[in-house]
Amino acid sequence: MQAFSDLANICTNLEVTVADSWSPQGWNFFFRRHLNDWEVGRFVELLQMIDGFKGTTVEDDTFRWKHDKDGKFSVGRIIGKRYPGCLRTK
Repeated sequence: MQAFSDLANICTNLEVTVADSWSPQGWNFFFRRHLNDWEVGRFVELLQMIDGFKGTTVEDDTFRWKHDKDGKFSVGRIIGKRYPGCLRTK
């Protein structure tokens, strides 16, 4: 079940995703009609929920290895993580 199905039902594009609604200028939601008073409150709830969404940048996605401070993967790092003390460090 969709969390905001009431708002989704009045979107101009029923297939739109939250990611599609983001641009570097901000959020772009398009509805087929003006929102009713109670729908404005729901829209505010939606905006508050997605306000802290970290995926809204214009940069390309990248993979990061969380066990390395630089985010770079290496075989030595994974062995060191799995078997601490197994590898010598310089």
